[in-house]
Amino acid sequence: MSSSYRVISFCLRGFRDRCQKCKQQDETWTKLSDGIGRLYRQEESLNLERFLQYHTYVYNYCNIYQGDVFYDSGQELYYRVKGFVECRLFELQEVFDYISDEESLVYYVERWKEFSSASDVVNRVCSHLNLFWVKPEQAKGRRDVYDIYQLTLVAWYEHVFLWVNCVITSSVLELIEKARNGENVDMSLVSGVVSSCLELGQKIEGPNAEEHHLCLYRENFETPLLESTEAFYKQKSEEFLKTNSVMEYMKFVVLRLGTEWKFAQDHLHESSRDRLIKTCERVLIQGHLEELQSVFQNLLENDNVFDLSCLYALLARTENGLAQLKDVLETHIYNQGTIAIAKCREVTTDLNIYVQTILAVHKKYQTLISTIFDKDSGFLVALDRACARFVNDNDVTGARLSPIDLAKFCDALLKQCLNTPEVVKLDDALYTLMVLFKYIDDKDAFQKLCSKMLVKRLCNYMSANNHIKASIMSKLMMAVSFEYTSTLRCMFHDILVSHELNGQYKQQHVQDLSDTNIDLNVQLLSSTFYQPNSNVKLMLPLELEQCVTRYNDIYGHRNPTRKLTWLHNMSRGELTTNCFRMQYTLQVNTFQMTILLQFNDQTSWTIHQLSENTGIDLDALIQSLRVLIESKLLKSQNNENSLLPSSSVELNTGFHNAESILNINYQIGSEMSAQQQEACQKQAEEKNRFVIQAAIVRIMKQHRTMNHSDLVAEVLKQLSKGLKPKVRAIKKAIDVLIEKEYLERQEGTVDAYSYMG
Repeated sequence: MSSSYRVISFCLRGFRDRCQKCKQQDETWTKLSDGIGRLYRQEESLNLERFLQYHTYVYNYCNIYQGDVFYDSGQELYYRVKGFVECRLFELQEVFDYISDEESLVYYVERWKEFSSASDVVNRVCSHLNLFWVKPEQAKGRRDVYDIYQLTLVAWYEHVFLWVNCVITSSVLELIEKARNGENVDMSLVSGVVSSCLELGQKIEGPNAEEHHLCLYRENFETPLLESTEAFYKQKSEEFLKTNSVMEYMKFVVLRLGTEWKFAQDHLHESSRDRLIKTCERVLIQGHLEELQSVFQNLLENDNVFDLSCLYALLARTENGLAQLKDVLETHIYNQGTIAIAKCREVTTDLNIYVQTILAVHKKYQTLISTIFDKDSGFLVALDRACARFVNDNDVTGARLSPIDLAKFCDALLKQCLNTPEVVKLDDALYTLMVLFKYIDDKDAFQKLCSKMLVKRLCNYMSANNHIKASIMSKLMMAVSFEYTSTLRCMFHDILVSHELNGQYKQQHVQDLSDTNIDLNVQLLSSTFYQPNSNVKLMLPLELEQCVTRYNDIYGHRNPTRKLTWLHNMSRGELTTNCFRMQYTLQVNTFQMTILLQFNDQTSWTIHQLSENTGIDLDALIQSLRVLIESKLLKSQNNENSLLPSSSVELNTGFHNAESILNINYQIGSEMSAQQQEACQKQAEEKNRFVIQAAIVRIMKQHRTMNHSDLVAEVLKQLSKGLKPKVRAIKKAIDVLIEKEYLERQEGTVDAYSYMG
């Protein structure tokens, strides 16, 4: 009897303890739920005192002691909070059933902001529950248990979002369409819907699902937005083009794209910006590509820079939108160049005007491409193709542009720069040279001719500033081919070596210089770049011959394996006179100097005697004497145009001139003869043949077998940057290589070759 009494007493005590615990929890929950309700109804703002009070309610609810017994009520509190939130959301469902679609959007955004803000506060209040019950349960693998904030969002998604999703999406799209039509609407509603989609997606999918949290946003908002955008602008663009020009439509598109970008930046997720703009571009630009491309020719003809810039900016956004424009631009530039050259021919055939016409066309469209088309590589290629066509095939020359004429033009241009070394003129001259070099087909002949003329320029303009020469050559080195660059480097090196040897000569023979009063300056040139004219003969006077001998000794000591060839027809000097009433300084060439020095021995000579003393052939001697007679330094009984070997020439001791420095320099054979020009061009052609053959061998060695058309195409492709060979020259090179047994024709075929190396 005593034992059963004790059992009954224990059970009654446990029942009383549980009742006491439930009573305490109910009292705590009543206080906590009342505070949570006020938070969701936005009836109070939570200060520190209230926060600590609510946090204490949560702690007390979860941790109740009855004597020595501890009761963990976290699970119970968790489901009570969940039930409370769901009841609150059921009330919102009833409201949505009684309001219009437009009102639903405003009501949804307002309640979402209140709910998400209050849920964040409740989550912090329940931090003890999250830490000591939710996390341990999640660690056990329970996927239906969330932290309090995520729990509230899941409840919102299930009981509100799914309930009104279609209505909200439709309403927000209607709102965006009104804004696009110019109506004044509250765009913060769009931001509110976007915010709810992103927040719900992130919490439902979980924070570790990087891209998955955007699925809800894209499925319920972004995809419908893009579909409605496409439909809206398809209708708008068609209506606009019916009543407006294409130029006005371009401005409309630019404005709309800017508006859509601003809208996406302010109200959408960053991942939606490019998607929205791409959709607009596809409808507004790609959908009307033909209309936009059709006005390009007209804009070019009218030089409508603003609309060209606008058109380029639009078409550059689409794939292959610029392809047709590049072809149109190439044809337009070619036509403009051809027309300009035809007009030039009506006025004159002067090469200078012709080149300036080419440069004007090139510079105009190069500036257009640089400023309007953003230096687009495709447009630059179109410019190059068009210029190459009308530069080499035109109405002035009748066919291909002569590299000889262009080389002469560039030579004269650079001479002017040496005489007036201004930076602007120098840059313009180099720009001219580079344009011509870029577009002329026969580049190799042009290079060789320019090199020879540059050599003569270095010889004939020794007094020019060497800094200017260095500037010209350094800029050329940056702009032209490697072969031409290496040539110029060697020529510039020769100039530096000349300065060193001239300094060494003056240092070693300083006493001789003071005795003879002869100052010698020598310009060295490699025979690789200049072939001396072997037909020019001259016997120097003794005093000059001694100077030449001394210089040969110095050069031979430094370069024992080399020999100097003196180019007397390229040399010049200054003479000081003591035979007239006034002292004059005469600037003369070597032939004139040699002739005048003969009159130190006697004042009268026959032309035949002068020829024997100087070694100059009669034709060149008479040519030099004519200049000296015309300048009144010498005189003859015969007219200067009827001089004979027997004619007598004497010094004009009564010579008088107001100037003390006289330039009577006349260079014999200084101009490149027609034979030299022809030889130079033949050398270039011969070299081109070897270049073509080398390219064919290189290609066949790689492919082993090729048909004729593929081989020709590959050769043209490899040599397109420098030499532009004709198909006929390639065929001839193939025949030569077959004869030399580098290639053979494949048996059973007509147009296929095999490599035999």
